[in-house]
Amino acid sequence: MTVRTLLVAVVLVVCGACGVRTDDEARVAGPDEVPFGLLDPDRQATAGDVPAGSTVAEVYLFADEEAT
Repeated sequence: MTVRTLLVAVVLVVCGACGVRTDDEARVAGPDEVPFGLLDPDRQATAGDVPAGSTVAEVYLFADEEAT
């Protein structure tokens, strides 16, 4: 095995370990986990928050136990 092949293998293993973890069920994010001050009461909406003519809706995602 050449040094280049070994280096590529190590990089692939390290990058493969940097994935997003999966959860078996939904979890609630605590106030200390919400980024960028989104819970600040003084936060003002910006033009990019809700495009004109769009509708804001809450979306709940779930999976059937039998489907997974």
